[in-house]
Amino acid sequence: MQQLGRMKDGRFFIKIERIRAKRSDQQNRWYWGVVLATISEHTGHTPNELHVIYKRMFLPAEEIPYRDKKIKVANTTTKLDKGEFSEYIERIRAEAGTMGVKI
Repeated sequence: MQQLGRMKDGRFFIKIERIRAKRSDQQNRWYWGVVLATISEHTGHTPNELHVIYKRMFLPAEEIPYRDKKIKVANTTTKLDKGEFSEYIERIRAEAGTMGVKI
């Protein structure tokens, strides 16, 4: 904060964000090894196919500026914190429940 007083005149952008705990390795292993694997056995889709499907279903698309456009791309689970990743998995478990799959 002391450095702000030493800055020369001009325009500045300062962003302050809360540091969030990223999803854990344990969460990620359970997601791939139990959640997606269990659903895969029921549906015949590979875990990777299910991962792509569920990202599209349950994560908001990210917009990347490209030239004069904003291109929508599937978001990634690697950016989720522990709480967000838990919510994401719970949505998938609820979806699996509609197919009679218990996780």
